[in-house]
Amino acid sequence: MPAYVAIVPGHGARPDGWDPGASAVRQTDTGPERLDEAALVRQLAPLVLHHLMTLGVSGCIHDAPTPCHEQHPAKHYRGRVAE
Repeated sequence: MPAYVAIVPGHGARPDGWDPGASAVRQTDTGPERLDEAALVRQLAPLVLHHLMTLGVSGCIHDAPTPCHEQHPAKHYRGRVAE
């Protein structure tokens, strides 16, 4: 079976509200900028997936707006991921 990676960038939407994870403010040339872990890992996830794909590893981002298609091998594990 070929390698498959399920990327699940944690935090974000939860049944009881929004969890931004760790937060910080950094100074930029245009002023302060708020950084939330949830937003940052969602920006990094597609980059990581692209890099893995260039190495021949398949995968998907499980909480992306367009999740894995119904026949994808990872679909079987989505219930466990959701828990």
